[in-house]
Amino acid sequence: MLFKLVRRLPMFYYIRGQHYDSYLFVYYVNGGRTPCSPLEIVTSFVVDFRAFLKMLVGKIWRKEEKSIPRWSRCKESTTLLTSQNNNSNNKRIIAGEDSRCHV
Repeated sequence: MLFKLVRRLPMFYYIRGQHYDSYLFVYYVNGGRTPCSPLEIVTSFVVDFRAFLKMLVGKIWRKEEKSIPRWSRCKESTTLLTSQNNNSNNKRIIAGEDSRCHV
């Protein structure tokens, strides 16, 4: 059956007051070679490294966003400019209902 004896382990089992030996066998699949080709190993490393870099860049960007003062992140989405008189330069700003802080 192509199993190879690696080691005999004397008195390994103790069953009903009696010691028995154990035998360790091995069966090599694919001739004992790794099932992965060197190209598959390199590809796997590159994919994992790219995922690590994306995670690292994401954390750095989030840290930068947290350092921005809150007031600079708040924006009004709509405002209405109305003039009191058509010829006057006095203008008043009326905030729309959608003014909120986008965090």
